[in-house]
Amino acid sequence: MSAIKKSKLKDIINSVDTYNEFGFDTFIEGISDCYYNIEAPIIDDTITFLEDELGIYSDMDLHSIEEDALDLLLKYMNKLFE
Repeated sequence: MSAIKKSKLKDIINSVDTYNEFGFDTFIEGISDCYYNIEAPIIDDTITFLEDELGIYSDMDLHSIEEDALDLLLKYMNKLFE
């Protein structure tokens, strides 16, 4: 799978439902739409990383992600895509 570009990840994050404070439904939908062959374990690992490493627990939290946390997320996801 090809690497995720930061601009694309930002677009996905900017489109998440800012009122969804329970889960990552719109983030998962956005990632799945852009990378249609993404596997469920990659999504699950990404959600675990968001929660455990970045303290982000929902689409609402994700929408206001800091730039340094975004860089960590991008690096982590691209490692999973290798």
